[in-house]
Amino acid sequence: MSDDLRGLVSGLALAVAVSACATVDTSRSFALPVTLGSPLTCAGVGTEAVLDGSPDDRHITWIVSPLGGKKPVLWPPGWTAQFNPDLQVFDPQGRKRYEAGYYVSGYCMAQTADGEPAAMLDNVGIGPGNSSGPD
Repeated sequence: MSDDLRGLVSGLALAVAVSACATVDTSRSFALPVTLGSPLTCAGVGTEAVLDGSPDDRHITWIVSPLGGKKPVLWPPGWTAQFNPDLQVFDPQGRKRYEAGYYVSGYCMAQTADGEPAAMLDNVGIGPGNSSGPD
């Protein structure tokens, strides 16, 4: 192999190695928006929706209906989200409880801090000892 070709191959190998090390870390944790007390009502609003989220959205998590409606989700204190690259939601003990695409069949009605209608997943629970989410 000529010196020029050997140099080109070495340069390409170095470029590939450097680019592999320069990946963006998307696993940062985000504190999730919390409820401001009890939900407005928790008679169990029936729905067909899926959980989704983005670290670039001020709500971080939301549910989306098949018709395209989007409603922010509020959480009990201590819950966090990570994006690896898709949404994963963790309880205060660090256990993964939800992920993007989780099917939501019901929620409690709530409001964000600025009065926007929001959802609190009804299987997350509201009271002490009842915030474990699905296993």
